Amino acid sequence: ISSNPIDCIPEYIRNFTNLISIAISDIKQKPLPVWLGDLKQLKHINISLNKLYEIPTWLQNLNELETLNISSNTLKSLPDWICDFKKLKFLNFSCQRIETFPDCLNRLIAKGCKIESTYTGFKAS
Repeated sequence: ISSNPIDCIPEYIRNFTNLISIAISDIKQKPLPVWLGDLKQLKHINISLNKLYEIPTWLQNLNELETLNISSNTLKSLPDWICDFKKLKFLNFSCQRIETFPDCLNRLIAKGCKIESTYTGFKAS
């Protein structure tokens, strides 16, 4: 669906309950539909380039998530629940001006999660 001039994400996608990967970057629809959180089998999601000012809370429903790309949005902070993904292996929050990082990011790194950030304010210890 990425970089597509569509006005909204087709609702029939919500019926793809076994979907494991989706890229929804640089689209016009704001906010992203809450029903995306019902796609419980998603392992990889790319919601970059959407001018999001906060991470959609429905992401918390995606317990199988391994890859989360939230780069190139307008985020100012990352929520603490970002560290609750037990299977997360890659988190990209580069190309934005994040001012507040949850303390738990180092815990994600310790569990083997690769974090990509171009912001110098985040220092992994």
